[in-house]
Amino acid sequence: MGEMIFNGISTVNMGVVIQTPPTYEFPSRDYTVVHVEGKTGDVIIDNGAYQNVRRTYYIASVFRNNTNFVLNAGAIIAWLMSAKGYARLEDSYEPDYFRLAMYRNQGEMRNIYDKVTTLSVIFECKPQRYLKTGEVEQIITEKDTYVMIVNPTDYIALPNIIVGGVDVTIDFYAGEDYNNPDKTSKIEMTYDGVGYIDSELQDCHDTISFINDKVVLTNGFPKFYPGVNWVKVTAAGEVQITIKPKWWLL
Repeated sequence: MGEMIFNGISTVNMGVVIQTPPTYEFPSRDYTVVHVEGKTGDVIIDNGAYQNVRRTYYIASVFRNNTNFVLNAGAIIAWLMSAKGYARLEDSYEPDYFRLAMYRNQGEMRNIYDKVTTLSVIFECKPQRYLKTGEVEQIITEKDTYVMIVNPTDYIALPNIIVGGVDVTIDFYAGEDYNNPDKTSKIEMTYDGVGYIDSELQDCHDTISFINDKVVLTNGFPKFYPGVNWVKVTAAGEVQITIKPKWWLL
C-alpha cells in the first residue's frame, strides 16, 4: 500500500489506504483538425500543447473508534475539496515527480457496517509530471558571467525567476556555444525592488501587484530548451537572480 499527498495532506493522516497503484494515463496532443470540403483527408494544426489527464486512486478507510460513517465521509470530502483550482499531488508510486491536480468530480461512498468505506478518487491533472529536481533553485549573483543550466529532459521548461536589483538585464542562450546560440531571449527589468517572472503563467509581479509595465521581454518569456542553456546577468549594482527551472516529463 502506498501513500498519496494532495494539497499538503497525506492519506496516512486521513486514515485512508490506497488499494491498488494508480493507472498511468498519458496525455493526448492538442491538435485542431479542420476538414476542407472537396479535399481528401483533414488539415492537422499542432497547437504545441497537451490535454489534461486523469489520475485515479481506489481508496478505503477503516473508521476510528467512537466515530461514524457520516463524520468520516465528511472529513474525506472536505480534504478532496480543500483546494480551489490546481494543487500539488504526489504519491509514493512516482516519488521523483509531482503533478498539479484538481478534484471536482462527484462521487459516492459505500457505508460498510458504519465502519468502513471505499471510494474511487479521480483527479484532473495538468499533463506534466514535474521533476522534484526542477524545484531546486539556482542563485546567480555574479554579473557578466555565462552560467550554464542543463535541461535534462526532451521538453521545453518554463521557469520561475526572482529578480533582485536595479536596471537588470538577463540574457538567455540555448545551445552548446553561447557565442553561436540556437535561440536567444532577454529580460530587461527597470524596477527598484524584487520582481517575480512566471514563464508558465506569463506574468510579472511583485508581492502585491503586477509590474508588466516595468519589464521588456525580447522573444517572449524565458525558456530552457532541452540540453545546454546559458544565462548572463548585467545590472547597475548588486544583483541576485533566483531561478527555479521546473523540469517536466509526460
